[in-house]
Amino acid sequence: MTKHVGVKLTLIDPNLEQYATPKQWEYYCAWEETGSSHKAAKALGVSQSGVVRAAAALRKTAARRGYAPGNDFTHQTAPGFTIKRVSSYYKGKEGDPNQWVIQEQEKAAQAEKLKDFAEGLIETQAVKTKKPKGYASKDLLPSLIIGDAHIGMLAWRRETGGHDFDANTAVKDLIEAAEHLIAAAPSAENALLVDVGDFLHIDDFKSMTPNDTLLDSDSRYPRLLKMAGMVMRHIINRMLRKFKNVTVIIARGNHNPSSAVAVALMLDFFYDKEPRVTVLETAGTFHYMEFGNHLIGVNHGDKIKAARLVSLMARDKPKEWGRTKFRHWWVGHIHHKKAEEIDGCVVESFNTLAPRDAWHAANGYGAGQAMELITLHKEKGQHSRSIYNLPDKEDEQEDEQEDEQEDEQEDEQEE
Repeated sequence: MTKHVGVKLTLIDPNLEQYATPKQWEYYCAWEETGSSHKAAKALGVSQSGVVRAAAALRKTAARRGYAPGNDFTHQTAPGFTIKRVSSYYKGKEGDPNQWVIQEQEKAAQAEKLKDFAEGLIETQAVKTKKPKGYASKDLLPSLIIGDAHIGMLAWRRETGGHDFDANTAVKDLIEAAEHLIAAAPSAENALLVDVGDFLHIDDFKSMTPNDTLLDSDSRYPRLLKMAGMVMRHIINRMLRKFKNVTVIIARGNHNPSSAVAVALMLDFFYDKEPRVTVLETAGTFHYMEFGNHLIGVNHGDKIKAARLVSLMARDKPKEWGRTKFRHWWVGHIHHKKAEEIDGCVVESFNTLAPRDAWHAANGYGAGQAMELITLHKEKGQHSRSIYNLPDKEDEQEDEQEDEQEDEQEDEQEE
């Protein structure tokens, strides 16, 4: 991309947006609107190299799909296809090219697509976030708990009875809920971000669970991986502006046992030089953290019952069990809000922001859509709890009214 230093230009190519991630599009537009990558980076509060990498990655993706007008590429490929070969013939010095464009189905190996995901996740260098000023309690631990997010799930309201849902909706709802709860949280030195599993709806390119259950999924796996990493990074950065230190726990779900590890590793690499962020290892399935008088366990909850979790905690962490008074297991999987006290430990499951998909609707399942932030006091137990309930989807109500009007018009025409 040409660098226009000192001149404000608006050279935004709207055709590029379809090939961009939300962050790439933001950086590309900022570059064109300000006239230079340096000014764009300053306006966005990110590194200049990150803006340059994002723009380059966007153009590379567009070119693979046949769109690079500066190089006489304007024959876009069909969805799921990429350019295999282009032959151009120019008649005269300034003649328009005659082109033969050969398309083929995308055959990029998973390793290459994961590489694209990694580049997208680190397309901006980590910018140091200043520690928040003012009083911050050492005795409180605000804990933002993400129920099964299912980024990549596809739901059609007419089929499910809920509301329309896709990857973009999942990310939008997650960010809105997280920002609301973080803003409402008390000031504290330390905070905890917990993903109880199934953050992603699919774990590979097959749109099936690891147990080969067919899934309704939205978009491609590399895009979903990138979106998962980006939304996690957004939430962590937002927490760093409120809290001095953030610990991240990512559990492996039955939908995403591999991608959970991938996202955790990417975040660990990204925040490698940020001492204020700790990403706990996700190689196993049971995660433990001690905070004052509290022992916290995190697991997806799909393979083990509540009573067994309690005995497992006492076995795995006998010293921590003995010196703590409040013990918690935070789990997901069932999408229902449920809390059960067993032998001195509370096993609690959480709602999700995602609606039911076709399979759950057909089997009569359903649950509330919410996210929670639980604040623990170091010595006294639970300090407070904030709940974000997903607002009604007004746009879908309008759609339903329009559908009813269309049906009435069709009936009138038939009469």
